[in-house]
Amino acid sequence: MKLKYLSTVLLFIILTSLLFSQSDQQNIFTLSNNRVYAPGDSVSIAIYAPQQMKSFTFRLFRLENPVELLKSGATSRMSRDFDVWGKDKTLLAKYFSLQKEWNEVIKTSKNHYENRIQIGELDRAGIYLLQALRDDAVAYCPIVVTNYALIYKQANRNVLAFLTDAKTGVFVPETEFDFYRNDTLFNSGRSGKDGLLSIEFPSKFNEQGNFIVTAKIEDEVVFSNPYFFWGDQRERYTSYVYTNQPVYRPGEKVFFKSLLRKKNDFDLSVPGNEECNVLIRSPKNIEVFS
Repeated sequence: MKLKYLSTVLLFIILTSLLFSQSDQQNIFTLSNNRVYAPGDSVSIAIYAPQQMKSFTFRLFRLENPVELLKSGATSRMSRDFDVWGKDKTLLAKYFSLQKEWNEVIKTSKNHYENRIQIGELDRAGIYLLQALRDDAVAYCPIVVTNYALIYKQANRNVLAFLTDAKTGVFVPETEFDFYRNDTLFNSGRSGKDGLLSIEFPSKFNEQGNFIVTAKIEDEVVFSNPYFFWGDQRERYTSYVYTNQPVYRPGEKVFFKSLLRKKNDFDLSVPGNEECNVLIRSPKNIEVFS
């Protein structure tokens, strides 16, 4: 009798856990943006959410002093899922200014919302942050508005940098460049009349680390990586795993190889003398190899 009772309780717990898991997944929504806008462009951001979600509150923020945020060290603890209700909410108040706030009802499309939030024209260049709120859940999406593109090439301690007009491709001459690493300014330079800056870093410079380049033009600061505050520290590595054949019969031996790379912003490097653990799970989430 006790065994039957325990079995019933365990079944109830499992079913309840599954229901809560499905409920959590149904409450997840995301924002997505895959382009850079020029001042005056009409901005729209994609939103993906389950069908039962109908209304959201949106807030548009502008990063007023991106260099100060970069130098503050606060970006080291920010990630794509930093919580507006948690300790990171002070970052919004200190470095971002609220541009506008509105409520919007999203239309349904099959099983999920696949709609775009129309923000309108953004005339001022800069880095913006769109925030979507629903109950106690929040999602963010960065938006970059600029007329320029900053490009640099590195070879050992030598760097070639230039700023171009994003539409015409013309180099911008006599531009001030700053180089930051670990929230600290470590080098500066000015491009010539041809728009090119060729600079050599100090001998103590560690070539393996990543850095951020900024260029000042009129009232705008252009970043080599305008999403510097949006890094997710959990995603430090990326891998590509493949097998020697696409399909196997039951009982056949499986051979696989993996390519592992360390991520530094948009750069990939080969990890040196590092061990990694390999874990394979079945579709039922059962560990079959480690």
